[in-house]
Amino acid sequence: MNVKFPVTLTIISLSSFFVGIGLVALLQTGNQDVNQPSQLANTAQTTATSTPQVNTVISPVVATTTVASNVPQTPTPVPTPTPAPTPPPTLTPTPPAPTPAPVKVGYTASEVSKHNMNGNCWMIIKNQVYDLSHYSKQHPGGVRAITNECGKEASVIFSRVHSNSAWNLLANYKIGPLTN
Repeated sequence: MNVKFPVTLTIISLSSFFVGIGLVALLQTGNQDVNQPSQLANTAQTTATSTPQVNTVISPVVATTTVASNVPQTPTPVPTPTPAPTPPPTLTPTPPAPTPAPVKVGYTASEVSKHNMNGNCWMIIKNQVYDLSHYSKQHPGGVRAITNECGKEASVIFSRVHSNSAWNLLANYKIGPLTN
């Protein structure tokens, strides 16, 4: 980062009279009042007419000015407020998720036997369980043909009497396989 700060420079304005007198002689005169003649003024010089001349030394004009400088400077750091430390969060133990009940894959013959009446009629046909509770009233052979087999294994009787279209219709009522 570049920081500008003031630098004081001294500028000396020199007159053309230094040519005749010489810079060294001027600087040797030391500190003098600007309005008083220097010691060199007492030195007489002669000219072709042999008339003494007095040379007055005019002290240099000193002017002071302030200019900006691009000298790099390290800025003083400004402290920034620090936030109060936050305490670490306390961890609350998360209870384990309840294990889901095992998905029932099939039905036992004992379960099927409980569904043995009109309006609640399950049958086992070729190791598959079917819920025919809502179909019994639509059966072409009558309600009794269905209700006599509710809650039982009915593969033999179903195979003997029914066509392929009946097998296709039966697929709509399948609820799962028979398990042990």
